[in-house]
Amino acid sequence: MRPTREGARFLLATGLIGLAAMNTGNNLIYIIFGMLLSVLVLSYALLRTNLSGLLLKVEAERPVFAGQKAYFRITVRNRKKRFTSYSLRIRFPKGLLAEERTGFIPVVAPGSSETSEVELVFRRRGSFRYGDFVVESSFPFIFFYRRVTVQVEGEVVVYPRIRELELDALRRGASGERTTNRPGRSDDLLVIREFRCGDDMKHINWKASARSESLMVKEFTEHESRMITLVLDNSSPAEEFAFERGVSFAASVAWKLGLEGFLVRLAMCGAEVSFGTGLEHVYRVLDALADAEDGSSEACPGVDDVEEGEGMVVVILKNELSPMAAIAAGEGTVVVNAASAL
Repeated sequence: MRPTREGARFLLATGLIGLAAMNTGNNLIYIIFGMLLSVLVLSYALLRTNLSGLLLKVEAERPVFAGQKAYFRITVRNRKKRFTSYSLRIRFPKGLLAEERTGFIPVVAPGSSETSEVELVFRRRGSFRYGDFVVESSFPFIFFYRRVTVQVEGEVVVYPRIRELELDALRRGASGERTTNRPGRSDDLLVIREFRCGDDMKHINWKASARSESLMVKEFTEHESRMITLVLDNSSPAEEFAFERGVSFAASVAWKLGLEGFLVRLAMCGAEVSFGTGLEHVYRVLDALADAEDGSSEACPGVDDVEEGEGMVVVILKNELSPMAAIAAGEGTVVVNAASAL
């Protein structure tokens, strides 16, 4: 606890009045001096009570990406049974954020909770425990300023920065969603043929059936799945600048193409996420990229681990001497220099 600027002036005034009371022996000045001391004691006692018995809960309202605005909900619960807490300011731990931000809750009644929303920007990716938050207040008279540290459970996963990329070449190369002449379940009509046992009754073409006096069904073309494998070079030794740009590039491709229906796979030293599609799978890829670190060269994927015929392979290399350079020599492989990828 420390005095504010106003509190320092009040303390100075109290001290001067106390000196005047002792020098003059005037009872009225003594009464004023006693009142000022009472205000100081009351301010100190109320401030300590105001910040006692508080619990904090912090939640991200949606997925968090490095370098982008994220919204967090701070909930303060007042466990005191009789005393209300006022004018609470909550500070996030330093070091992770691009700039210091605080949340403010004006009043929390006894036994209740109040919530404040804070906009934050994280500087880097990774999984971070919330740790110690600082709750501060100067209630009631702004004479003293007090901080208390509150331990908050849980963690936040900050995904790599998503950037705007030109991905038309990858879209064309990742097996397309090519139409083949094999029967399938797309919306493109291939042929109208005679009904066979096992055909779906919903596909019967009644006009053609009436003309031919036999049941005729519509057969559709097949769409091949669009597939892309991202091979990220996270081999030792570390090259932080190139590696971080490579992680951001891989995350951007997975985010954009995964949400477009591509089957996305991630391979790197010591970790792999198999093919999948949809939002849930994209988050699995981003989880792996958020915690990606330099791995042993012995655990890096090789040419045999990236089979031919599984769509496009994008190899993101830190340098030409990488143990993954052999993969880049394969047919249908796109090589990306991580240092200049974005």
